[in-house]
Amino acid sequence: MVRQIFWCLALCLFAFGQSLDEVVESFIGKESYQINSNFIKRLFANPQDFYSSEETLDYYRIAKVLKDNGLLELVFQKPREIRLNLSANTKPIYLIRTINSLLSSIGYSYFTIAYASYAQEVTNLVYSMVTEYTIDPVIMLNELDKRGLMVSDMHREDTGQWIYHLTLVKPVLSGAYSLKADEPLEFKNISGEYWFEIKELGTIEVGLQNPKLKWSPRVVMYDKDLQIVEVLAQTNLTNLFRIELKENVAFVLVTDFYNASRLKSGITAVFSAY
Repeated sequence: MVRQIFWCLALCLFAFGQSLDEVVESFIGKESYQINSNFIKRLFANPQDFYSSEETLDYYRIAKVLKDNGLLELVFQKPREIRLNLSANTKPIYLIRTINSLLSSIGYSYFTIAYASYAQEVTNLVYSMVTEYTIDPVIMLNELDKRGLMVSDMHREDTGQWIYHLTLVKPVLSGAYSLKADEPLEFKNISGEYWFEIKELGTIEVGLQNPKLKWSPRVVMYDKDLQIVEVLAQTNLTNLFRIELKENVAFVLVTDFYNASRLKSGITAVFSAY
């Protein structure tokens, strides 16, 4: 019940939006805002510079100005629990995979998902971790942008809890390879699993870099929310496997049916558009 109330309040705040002053105060805290009020007025003397459009605040620029001027509290005196609250218009599996990858890439290896829900096509997640450093919002915003997630609203509850309301603009999967039409490409991944980003319909021919070796293909096609569209599997050994892409496929995973290590020495892939 408490969690439901929290998310209702948070979403109400997002719905009405915040002013530039409210966002700045939220990011640094009321006490710091009052102490540094004159300095803050000078930093944000031209409010129009902190809007990406007429009504949309540029949260990245706001956070960066505060950070560059030493106003963001990013380090604690001792380790403590921090929480990262996120909501986005996508399925849980996509948001979880994306945020897990993001946190790992910026040095947070130990974290748990304290809460997760999915309702009315919106996923809500709460990440919890114990650390001496809060998650730098400047870095966080930059990494979210790289992954096709736009921040439509955000604020800080306290020094240990940030809330991000996200919109999935373009699904981007960390580590997924891009393919160019009719251009043979080589890839090597020690895990033996290869993710590809799909931008148009066509076919992909996949083989091993070492033509003397064979493999048993296993291919999984996913939509933009990482929901499975189709699974292809061949138990017999082969040199080459042809994948015919389906409608609404955004990502493809290629590996071996029995043992992914068969592909760790590298594969070749050729995409042909319809």
